[in-house]
Amino acid sequence: MKPGEKLVMYGDIGSAVTAQFNFYTGIVPILETENEAEVIDLFRSKERIFCLFKYRDYEKLSGKYADLPLHLIIRRSIGDRDMAFVSNR
Repeated sequence: MKPGEKLVMYGDIGSAVTAQFNFYTGIVPILETENEAEVIDLFRSKERIFCLFKYRDYEKLSGKYADLPLHLIIRRSIGDRDMAFVSNR
């Protein structure tokens, strides 16, 4: 990630996961949101956004908003969670 790019955690991921990303990436703060409208606005913004989703939330949004720039970078399990790392560019 480059300076000025944002890292977002969307959905009910939990603060423990966010804390791990703060520690390992050094990015503080990491925006946490469960608000669908807020995450949609972020993905439509001109800023480059990186977001960690539960994969099922990523599928839900990509199906509901076909015009939304949701570019899947990687899908992996984190513990027992199926996760997606997504960008708007």
